[in-house]
Amino acid sequence: MIFALVVAFFSTMGFALLFHLRPKLLVPACMGGMLSWGLFLVCSQYLEGIFLPCLIASTFSALYAQLLAMRVKAPMAVLYILAVVPLIPGSGLFNSMSNVVSSNWDMVMHYGQITAQYACAIAFGMAVVTAASYALEVVRRKRNQQR
Repeated sequence: MIFALVVAFFSTMGFALLFHLRPKLLVPACMGGMLSWGLFLVCSQYLEGIFLPCLIASTFSALYAQLLAMRVKAPMAVLYILAVVPLIPGSGLFNSMSNVVSSNWDMVMHYGQITAQYACAIAFGMAVVTAASYALEVVRRKRNQQR
């Protein structure tokens, strides 16, 4: 598990360097990727399937990115993308396309379903945090207007 976390940290760093992230944000952004992958691995041991562990890790990633973005005054989207890099189903996409080329439609459906579960969980995780953040902002503005 420690090896997996180290790999997640450095894979996130590769994307952070590709995105030309400010040097002072490299370590915090890479920590987000490492922590999201660690949370996914822990949740995968206790929960069945792919969707729920990935949803929990994605929700954590969005929350982490939102809080980090407010603290360091950086775009939340870039930090979120970096935090979910380890969750992106690269092997599922590769296996799906490989089986499309070889016309193995049963395996295309199998890997496509797995890939779709990851993608939906990542999207829903971000949507949950974004909606909650927006709702809290609306409540905060109404309270400030009443004062």
